[in-house]
Amino acid sequence: AERARVERDRARLEVRKAEQVSRLLIEVFDTSDPTREARADQRTVREVLERGGGKVLERLSGEPELQGALLHVLGRVHGKLGQYQRASELLEEAVRRRRAPGGRADLDLAESLHELSAVLLLMDRPAAAEPAAREALATRQALLGAEHPLVAESLVQLARVRDIRNDLRGGEVEGYYRRALAIEGRAHGAESIEAARVLDAMAEFLLRQSRHREAEATYRRALAIIEARLGADHLE
Repeated sequence: AERARVERDRARLEVRKAEQVSRLLIEVFDTSDPTREARADQRTVREVLERGGGKVLERLSGEPELQGALLHVLGRVHGKLGQYQRASELLEEAVRRRRAPGGRADLDLAESLHELSAVLLLMDRPAAAEPAAREALATRQALLGAEHPLVAESLVQLARVRDIRNDLRGGEVEGYYRRALAIEGRAHGAESIEAARVLDAMAEFLLRQSRHREAEATYRRALAIIEARLGADHLE
């Protein structure tokens, strides 16, 4: 009952924070409105984000929680644009702002650690990605319990990191994937999109282990779920 209450309170706070961050993002682009400046047609999205984001972050100098939230979103956007170096810098700063005085961890910090780990892995820096992935997983498990879908997300990320690091203990990596799959199955159903995403990631691992038949069967299972849920023409 207590955990359910905490989840409800957090959900309400997340809605309010999302609304605040949405307004801040609009302000980021309003601050750099291309119609107000010469040669606007030559400006890139990155330039808009850098200039507008910097101004808004400066205005939020006394609000580290909102600064951390905005830095996290800006880091994710840069990551989606393939600008991984800048994304990692923004996410590292988000982690610093979200790390509470005294070292107390929270779910916002875990969110930024998880995203930072993912970006560092895309930069082919698995050794740097692993501590962030492990801390995100430990924090989520401590605060949400071992059966939460966010714990499954962190397990998949840690599995990817250990796999890319050429961990010869394949059983450890596979164990992370199977734990994540079990969690998603209990939370969303064995035939859910969430379960299919874990299966897809696990199939990649099996392929790198040269377990080709198992990899193919796992890919096919993931594909069957996606087609059943979203249709054969979906881009998932």
